[in-house]
Amino acid sequence: MSTQAGAMPDSYPVQWTGRLAILALPRHVGDCNAGQIREQLLWVINRGAASGTQLRLAVTTGAVQRVLCLNGLDR
Repeated sequence: MSTQAGAMPDSYPVQWTGRLAILALPRHVGDCNAGQIREQLLWVINRGAASGTQLRLAVTTGAVQRVLCLNGLDR
């Protein structure tokens, strides 16, 4: 996998394989960093992961998985 040149400053790591972007988000997501995560996701989409984009999450903790299930975001 390769890292996209011209990375967004103060951003989370992005690895690209063709048009597939893998974005490593922080362990804790909340009000303090939601705006930055939004901007990073938009930056990735505008760099070629657009048109028919799917968002897939790799969840590593049971607590996060339960929250996603409770909100119907596990599909």
